[in-house]
Amino acid sequence: MEHQPGNHAMRVISENAEELVARHYPLYVWTWGGVLAALTMYIAVRCVIFAFQTDLSELVDLICPLTIAIPTALFLSWPMVTLTLDRAAAEVRVERKGLFGKRTWTGLLEDLTGTKAERYFSATRKRFLCRLVLEFDQGGPMVLDIADSEDNLEEVQESVDRFIRLIRRQISRL
Repeated sequence: MEHQPGNHAMRVISENAEELVARHYPLYVWTWGGVLAALTMYIAVRCVIFAFQTDLSELVDLICPLTIAIPTALFLSWPMVTLTLDRAAAEVRVERKGLFGKRTWTGLLEDLTGTKAERYFSATRKRFLCRLVLEFDQGGPMVLDIADSEDNLEEVQESVDRFIRLIRRQISRL
């Protein structure tokens, strides 16, 4: 079963008997952050030109780095997160891809007991958000540090739990 990821939600993008892949695209943050940064810089330049009757070329050297820096900072703050349950490799992988590369965490698939959607209060956003927590027998929980809605994470949670039950059922038959 193949799915196309949403604009910002964590979604299952690939699921079969051997592998489950879920991905979180914070595309809305990158897009809107870049648009807002460019719009803000444009308005600032127009205001300065109007107020001081200044030539635009003098401000370009100041504005261009800022229109690049703000979306870059957003990309660093909200990297793309991919969760992979790989039966052939018997592992759980969590990859965080940002502007300057990726970080990968791996765990044993046999130790994965389930998932839960954990609600937390975001002081910066002034509202409750959800993140996915992978629960393991050994080593404790692994928190996927993403901000998403509870509804979006429930779909991923159900798919992961179904995948784990399928593997356990197949192993018990052997």
